[in-house]
This record gives sequence, structure tokens and C-alpha cells, in this order.
Amino acid sequence: MPENIQRLLKGAWLTDNDIFAYLVLLKEKFPQIGGLEDPIILQYSPKHIVKSEKYIRIVICHENSHWVCIQGLDNSKNGDLVLYDSCKRSEIDKTLEKNILNFIPEEKKKKGFINVILKNTQLQTRNLCGYFSLANATAMCFNLNPEFIKFDENELIKHYIDIVYNKKPISMFPYQVVKRNLKRSILMFSL
Repeated sequence: MPENIQRLLKGAWLTDNDIFAYLVLLKEKFPQIGGLEDPIILQYSPKHIVKSEKYIRIVICHENSHWVCIQGLDNSKNGDLVLYDSCKRSEIDKTLEKNILNFIPEEKKKKGFINVILKNTQLQTRNLCGYFSLANATAMCFNLNPEFIKFDENELIKHYIDIVYNKKPISMFPYQVVKRNLKRSILMFSL
């Protein structure tokens, strides 16, 4: 069994390389979706990013220890972007703020603040934030709303390995449709 698979099966967190390996495959399946680029480029080489209004991105936050999924909105009246986070959040931390500023279009920066809509999605019970961010991104690519999805936490790692290492076609992470309170909050940070 390859070393990377053993590492993941032992519960290791997804690295930026792990995230990017999956995003490459997701982008091949959904070439029309903006974003889906290497999260390291987002963080350290933002000049290479195509800045647009509509995208799906996986972004690191909390001093490089937590992955989230961000969806860019075009012409939204309520916010500039949507944040899908598998942990409870009440503010935008400095690492996340820096990374958002790296890819937000200049036009949105001119208004002096960024509104982030925080959607009510499944919270992790284990350290699976990378898998949840990829699962939420995959759901959006398949035109499913992550607010109404409950992923099977016990199958996230296996599904990732099947896609990236066993070369199975991109498909939804195992899930079921659920009813969830659509309570959303809007977080704002000034520029």
C-alpha cells in the first residue's frame, strides 16, 4: 500500500498537495467552474490567480491549520462570498482574511469591506476539515446545496482515496439529504 494512502488511513490531515491532487481531478470533470486551483497559489502567489466573481475555492485559515470551502457570488445583494466551514465560526481570522484578499476582485475591494455569508452546514466531529471542504466543493459542482447534505464521516477518507489513488471517476462523497435550519450569518471585515 502506498505511503500516502497509509498516512491518510491513519488519520493524517490533508496537506495542500492532497487538496490540490483532488482539485485537479474536480477541475477536469467541471472545467466550467472557476477557481479550483492550488491552495498554495492562493496563499503565496496570488498574482497568478484569475480573479472573478464566480468560483469555488478551498482555502486555509486558522494559522494554516484548517481548510474551508469558499464560493464566490456574482451580483449578490447579501454578500461577496459564501463560506462553508465544518467548524463553528464567529469571525474571520487573519489567515483567512489575507487569503480572501488575495483573490477577491479589485472592484469588490473598492467598497471598503467584504461581506461573508456563513452557511449552516455539517460540522465535523473529527479532524476532517480538508475532506469536508472538498465534499462541499464537489456538491456545489454537482449543483447540490451543502446546507441540505449530511456527509458520511466514516466514508470521507475512503472516497478521497478511491478518487485520487484508485482513479475512480469523480462522484459525490457519500451523503444523505437532510433538513437543516437555514440560519445564516453574515460576517464582515473592513479593508
